[in-house]
Amino acid sequence: MAMTFALPARGEETSITLLSLVDPARTAAQGGTVAGLGHDPGIAWVSPVAAAGAARPQVTLEGRRGYIEDTTVMALGAFAFHPGQVISAGVAWYDAGTTQTPKGRVNAQQDLLAIANACSDVNPWSSFGTTVKFLRSELVEEYSTQAVAFDAGIRLSARPEFALGGALENKGSRTMRGGGRTNLASSIRAGFMAMTPLESGGTSAADQNSVSWGMDAVFPLEVGRTEWRYGGEYLWHGVVAARAGAVRPREGGNWAWSFGFGITTRRLRFDYASRFNSPSGTPHALSMTILL
Repeated sequence: MAMTFALPARGEETSITLLSLVDPARTAAQGGTVAGLGHDPGIAWVSPVAAAGAARPQVTLEGRRGYIEDTTVMALGAFAFHPGQVISAGVAWYDAGTTQTPKGRVNAQQDLLAIANACSDVNPWSSFGTTVKFLRSELVEEYSTQAVAFDAGIRLSARPEFALGGALENKGSRTMRGGGRTNLASSIRAGFMAMTPLESGGTSAADQNSVSWGMDAVFPLEVGRTEWRYGGEYLWHGVVAARAGAVRPREGGNWAWSFGFGITTRRLRFDYASRFNSPSGTPHALSMTILL
């Protein structure tokens, strides 16, 4: 099942592909708030700068199940080749299931997405990153298209407890379907993330409890109104995280809600997310990150 949004003012459309549907479990649970997050290469899918400062290489594997029995699988690897500098590469596959046509049942939509990300700490309080993306999308086994897009972002954090971030997302070539040209769902994102340490009795920073919360504003460049995203996380002893978030719809209607959790051990991290009232989102996502 493919979705497009009309743009009355210009007579154009924006196609919905894996570029706009991909959202890692950690950020999905927090309502899609990513602009202020850092030191996590696993969310390079949606933040070109989030991996900066990560110290260890890692591999993240994720599976997702959607409302229309669509399935997404994602794999991403990251390597810190110099202090503060990280390169990442990932591949994702989206299958929307089958649909009935005059020729019988055919695949509704299948997308392949490959990304390459590079980011670095510029100085102790700022980071910069960029991501190049290649998309191949096939709709009802008749219309196949390819596109190239890029993200570029910056993160500012003068204090560990607060960070600002901004990014240009999915800016690139147009897709071709049915003889027409459609724009990628490009946007500008800006937001923050704040963290408050709590008393825990632990002896190290990794053993502390904390509460973090943030907000993102997503300004579409092609169609629709600004989307507001809110999210938070409670971290217990650096091991168990409880997350929740909400998205204010661009065109009104019911808010989309999300929740999830994460469990971190010395070399493994598991993240789960679930969403409600999000027609273009994935209600269930589960990921595993292996620290090497």
